[in-house]
Amino acid sequence: MSMKKLTGIHGMYKVLKKLPDDLQYFYKFGGNIESLNYEKKFDYEKSFDEISVIGMVLADNSGKYRIKLELFNVTGEIAFDMLNGFCGGFTIEDNFDLGYESIKRYRITSAEQDISFDVFCEDISIELL
Repeated sequence: MSMKKLTGIHGMYKVLKKLPDDLQYFYKFGGNIESLNYEKKFDYEKSFDEISVIGMVLADNSGKYRIKLELFNVTGEIAFDMLNGFCGGFTIEDNFDLGYESIKRYRITSAEQDISFDVFCEDISIELL
């Protein structure tokens, strides 16, 4: 899915202005995961409770463009095959039209079997580094 269809993601308009048209797909960045971290953060705006946050820095194949993704209020599963782990990209679905405006608005899945990435989150932010 084109990034242009995911305008509900915070920062997407700024990223789309700077990325070439042929790189406006998340699968163009998934094979080069530079960092992946998980942490608990306190949500001062909505739930007033701790939420799970996943942060990722991804690069395109040339290494010229790098994006930072943050997934907020995450549920789901992530598993890696450390020996042969390969990720050919990610798919992000916006389920807003299906009535999932809350904690399961976005579904993020991986395109390869070596990395099982299937999570839902309430909100996403993106930034071009």
